[in-house]
Amino acid sequence: MNIKNKTYRKMDIFDAGIIFLISVTLFLIANLVFSFLIPAHMFRNSSYYLLVGVIEFLAIGLPAILYILIRKISIKKIFGEKISIEQGILSFFLAIFGYSLLSFLRFLWVLLMQLLKIPVFGAVLPPINTIAVFIVSLISISLIPAFSEEIIFRGIMQKMFTKKYKVITAIFISATFFALMHGDVSSLSYTFAAGLIMGFLAYYTNSLWPAIIYHATNNAIGVISASFISYLGFDKLLNQTQAAVFPKGIEIIITIAAMLFSAIISIGICILLLWALKKVTKPREIVLAANTKIRKIEYLPFIAGGFLLIVITLIPIIIEMIK
Repeated sequence: MNIKNKTYRKMDIFDAGIIFLISVTLFLIANLVFSFLIPAHMFRNSSYYLLVGVIEFLAIGLPAILYILIRKISIKKIFGEKISIEQGILSFFLAIFGYSLLSFLRFLWVLLMQLLKIPVFGAVLPPINTIAVFIVSLISISLIPAFSEEIIFRGIMQKMFTKKYKVITAIFISATFFALMHGDVSSLSYTFAAGLIMGFLAYYTNSLWPAIIYHATNNAIGVISASFISYLGFDKLLNQTQAAVFPKGIEIIITIAAMLFSAIISIGICILLLWALKKVTKPREIVLAANTKIRKIEYLPFIAGGFLLIVITLIPIIIEMIK
């Protein structure tokens, strides 16, 4: 491998932090408007998914896009290299076969929360029972987040932290903020693990596209599953799944055993897919951390944004616990 000390002169950690803080602020404001000013009936039909897509783009995607345009940063610096068809296909199947593993991690996490008597809040979403609703939800939940979130978390944030830290540290940091941005304690293990995988894909392939493909496919699986359940008329089952309602007694043991078996198979297949991805990916240049002095002010936007997300996420849990 060729070793070069690369820096991104037009971008720095402080800039990435400001974008993140702006996105967090807009996201929280949008959700407050969503909760208090939007008529209740809009939460029960396709309008819900349309609003989700609009908020996702305006609060998360647009600030990053405007930053790129204003600073005149090349698209290649954000999206990286082009990928081969093989890399795209392997990223697609990694998401498919890794879905059961991520679901198992979420299941265990929520189970732990319940054992510790920590309130679990699950979003009960409108049924996806028509073609129109399916298309809108697929765009709003799969495509828009895949582009918007990957640009800011892997395309900007992860690259900026790679300037001063080891790659694994940069991936860990971006995955942490990615998980916090979802504002759901019950899905922390799921979103954090997914963030690690997408961070690895983006770095190892030197391209944002595998992470985008993985992200879009992973979210699309959830949409397709929900629409299939709605189509079969099992909306009650769908609501229980979304609200994290678990079986008890011997049923929970059977459920854990079945999900564990599925997760083990998933791990084996994913290892093979990663091996194949390594075979079709050219060794990338090692990006060394720049030997620049760390300024505390650079991290203030991340601290402020992270604090806001933690507070907003924990407030409902704390209120529920003290009732």
